Amino acid sequence: MNPAKIGFLILPSPHERAWRSAVTEAAVAAGFSVAKSATWLKSNGNAVGQLLIAGSAAEARDFGDAHWVVVTTELTTAVNTMSARVPHALSKGYRLLAELLAAQAWLIDKGVVLSHSDEKSLDLPYLGAITRECAPDESPPVADASPLSLYCDAAPSVGASAEWPHDLFVFKNAAKAILSPPHIDLTGRGRVLVYGPRFALPPGRWQATANFTVDTEGSDLFLKFQWGVGEDFHEMQVTLQNSGAYEVTLDHAWNFVGSAELRVWAANAHFLGRMEFHGAKVVRLPDLEGELRCAS
Repeated sequence: MNPAKIGFLILPSPHERAWRSAVTEAAVAAGFSVAKSATWLKSNGNAVGQLLIAGSAAEARDFGDAHWVVVTTELTTAVNTMSARVPHALSKGYRLLAELLAAQAWLIDKGVVLSHSDEKSLDLPYLGAITRECAPDESPPVADASPLSLYCDAAPSVGASAEWPHDLFVFKNAAKAILSPPHIDLTGRGRVLVYGPRFALPPGRWQATANFTVDTEGSDLFLKFQWGVGEDFHEMQVTLQNSGAYEVTLDHAWNFVGSAELRVWAANAHFLGRMEFHGAKVVRLPDLEGELRCAS
């Protein structure tokens, strides 16, 4: 007989630990195996039931068919709670939270039970009603939620967007790094100049618009832009002959949650030229007609 399977995803909030403890205790009392790894549960789960506390869409997918419960909260609450945990690594906090938000969006698309973290009790399949302990009031710092604003709705719809400022990106060998944004000396061999921020985005078609300025110093500049997930990306090469401000827009679709990255390269060797990268804007686009979406 196949064991009962419950998937549990919870966003950061002042009540997260209380909910995690209450659900874990109820599952263990009912004879369930509890873990954060779907692989571990497959090899160690017992015949009664399994509870996966998921941290990513990949873990949720690997768990297979299950009854899913998502405990959500407002984006600002999630960002503030996460930023309080990693106050000196805000970009890392955004990245960790984006992975949870993307998993939430993917699960909503599949159909799940949604509960709010402020609620005092919830019903779980097989386990029944569970009540959390009251958590002490917390006043987390007010963090900037705009880099994840496309998650203002739990499942981003067409038109959802976010601004990714330059300080979320990694600059390779930027000159005068204390400047904002850093000055990039283009002289030298072809190489990657800027990349990031590797924030998880749900399946679908996404557009990225890079904003930058260049000083050609009287020379032709050859730049390459890549937008996508890992090695699944759209690429564009441009030749710039005039100094000034520019935008480059790329769009690409992927079929499963992935860590989205924009990369800017010096496509050729340069003897002259400078660049300032100001950041990017990302927007959820409509899927193209006939475009495959994989929900499993």
